Amino acid sequence: YFLIFDSPSLHPRISESEKSYLETSFETTNLLSKNKRQLFTPWINIFSSPAVWAALVIETAFSYADYTLSNYLPTYLNVVMRFNIESIGLYSSLPYIGTFVFIIIGGIAADKLLEKHLLTTGQVRKTMVVIGSLITSVLFVSIGYMSCTEQLEVIIILMVAVSFQGLLIAGYICNIVDIAPKYAGTITGLAKTFSAVAGIVATFVTPKVTMDNTPDQWRTAFYMVGGILMAGVVVFTVFGSGEVQPWAKSHRLSLKTHDINAKLLDIKFSWKSLEMLETGNGEELMMTNLSFNYNEQQ
Repeated sequence: YFLIFDSPSLHPRISESEKSYLETSFETTNLLSKNKRQLFTPWINIFSSPAVWAALVIETAFSYADYTLSNYLPTYLNVVMRFNIESIGLYSSLPYIGTFVFIIIGGIAADKLLEKHLLTTGQVRKTMVVIGSLITSVLFVSIGYMSCTEQLEVIIILMVAVSFQGLLIAGYICNIVDIAPKYAGTITGLAKTFSAVAGIVATFVTPKVTMDNTPDQWRTAFYMVGGILMAGVVVFTVFGSGEVQPWAKSHRLSLKTHDINAKLLDIKFSWKSLEMLETGNGEELMMTNLSFNYNEQQ
């Protein structure tokens, strides 16, 4: 009620410059949405792009690790680490508090690196992915070698491991917008499809691997999580990019810029015409019309 309004013009707490920018952007977007050619999606280019596949692979790898952790961490804590069943809910949720914090830290750090031109966009994304995945993988594997007498140490390691996953948000998630801003929604939809498949695989594979809930079996499960994450890191590091891909650049948009400007000018001209007619400035209206037609042809 206090934060959301029907339009920028009704919002009482935004500046005039921001209000003007939002309303102009909305007007331009409406003009573009009426152009049927804007609905074209370059599927062949998307599916043949190494940069897109790099983002899809790291999304899949991260999702496998995340689904494994969120679905089976309570079982591991209860059966292997001998945690009290009443405390498992609390201990299972603690790591995600760290994730929330590291998402914010990762975003701020990435922006600072870009603002100061210390790294390129691609290097920033890859750095976040490498740091987050490497630390998470190593710590997951180390948990498999701990016993039920080290409960506190396990919780601390889990909190650190899951917290560093938050850096991946400033890595591959933002990277989709970097490489194809016009088609970020479409590619994100593909990424989430791959993510769902990874979740299905994780919920099928992990119970099979940990069928008897022995420490060795869980160690194998953690090795799989670490290995899949690192495989995703290698693919993303080699094939990932921070630049807008050639097929995702706004060639069509640039060709239509004249059309958009002409339509916007036409709207403004119509209002000016009405004002001139109301004031009886017919001669001025004729000269303005000739000037407008000349500029539009140019």
